[in-house]
Amino acid sequence: AVWLLDEALKQLEEVRAEQKALSSDEFARLPAYARHRREAQFIQLQRTTRSQMNLAYASIQMIGYMSQGHRQPFLSSELVNRVAEMINYYINKLNGPRVSSLKVKDPKKFGFRPKALLRELIRIFLNFAQDPAFLKAVASDARSYDPQVFKNAASNLERCDIVNDAEQQRFHVVLGRLETLAQEMKREEDALGDVPSKYLDPLMATVMCDPVMLPQSKVVVDRAVIKRHLLNSTTDPFNRSVLHIEDLVEMPKLRSEILAFVESRKKIAAAKAKVIPEDSKD
Repeated sequence: AVWLLDEALKQLEEVRAEQKALSSDEFARLPAYARHRREAQFIQLQRTTRSQMNLAYASIQMIGYMSQGHRQPFLSSELVNRVAEMINYYINKLNGPRVSSLKVKDPKKFGFRPKALLRELIRIFLNFAQDPAFLKAVASDARSYDPQVFKNAASNLERCDIVNDAEQQRFHVVLGRLETLAQEMKREEDALGDVPSKYLDPLMATVMCDPVMLPQSKVVVDRAVIKRHLLNSTTDPFNRSVLHIEDLVEMPKLRSEILAFVESRKKIAAAKAKVIPEDSKD
């Protein structure tokens, strides 16, 4: 679904550029045979874009259907970040600063139904937002999570009557929870300060929650990170040797050490927050 929709939207950007080119004075000055060839190429682009867009929309609808009662596979530790990033990315694409790149003449000719697409994405988002792990994944997506873009989306939902009133209200509530969560996560990150490198996942540079050792390369990584990698390739990312999930070596001592480190830093930060600055006293 991600690949299909991404390709369809890229082709839509090509359509916009080509529509602009075909209406230019430069195109009008081309010889007749060159214009006919360019127009034929555009007709082919229209067909492939419509086909890709229809397939992408059907795939998103399927995810929407599954998100209503079969959410758990999407919210597993190895997939939840990808799902959150996907939804963030496309909400950003349809409501962010570059949305104008998708504005084409006669969008229905190309199978582009932005309101219907946004409706599906928002409903998927609301279904998954019932899970705290999903909200945390959304808020931690530095590439695409932008509170202002989500506010733009909320305005578009209301202005264009894309979803019903109850869904609009739920979306506003979730946005408030997201902003609060993002602030809490930032405070926690600041509280950790400089983290010893042995506590960081070498692939993502994030604090490991469940460290495991890769048996061949002997590298220690976070379990969720390596499980995501194994969805694409059953290899050790550090030496390309064959790797399966059951090969991972537990690191309980390191896990306890990391948890103790995180808790100690949180306590220090909490204690500092309670101290009243001298200049604030009477």
